[in-house]
Amino acid sequence: MMASGSVKKEIGESHDVLRFGVNDSVRGELAPLHPVQATIQKEAKFWADKRRFGAEAVYGSAFNIRKDLDAQILSK
Repeated sequence: MMASGSVKKEIGESHDVLRFGVNDSVRGELAPLHPVQATIQKEAKFWADKRRFGAEAVYGSAFNIRKDLDAQILSK
């Protein structure tokens, strides 16, 4: 079973809820987001899209493609 953070979780594994939050646990996929957390995520996505659109307007579409490619390379 894959958790939301793409980290494999075992059923009997202990989970530190205070450290990682409820939504990172095995049952995290079943628990809905808190309304404040959902609002914060929507707002963060909105501003990330605005920054992406602004970068594309100033530097062109190749800048965002290159940034995504660099992020993929560095994440490995």
